[in-house]
Amino acid sequence: MNIEKSVFVNLAQVLVDRSVNLEFESDFEHWKEHQEIKYTNVPYIGSGMYNGRDGFYFKKRGYSDWEYLEEEAIRSVHNMIIDGYRVEIHDIQDVESDDDRLWNASFGFFLEKI
Repeated sequence: MNIEKSVFVNLAQVLVDRSVNLEFESDFEHWKEHQEIKYTNVPYIGSGMYNGRDGFYFKKRGYSDWEYLEEEAIRSVHNMIIDGYRVEIHDIQDVESDDDRLWNASFGFFLEKI
């Protein structure tokens, strides 16, 4: 599924405006010149397969669980239309770990062209 990056950027902006702490891509060129981290407006976009459907996920910045109000904000975008795509939230996961690894909290979602 080819979806323009702007759809993800706009969805992320809605969530950030609702105080969801998402992970964003960093600007490596800025780092090379200034030796400081500068984040872009492009969220980390992961892809996944959920119950046989192609979907996506966003990650929370840092290794902490979602706060209650963040979860509510994520749920609030379910069925929202962003740039001609309906957002369907699949699941919300807190930080996961095994013996020696941690995975950021994340949430999975689908984008359906309308």
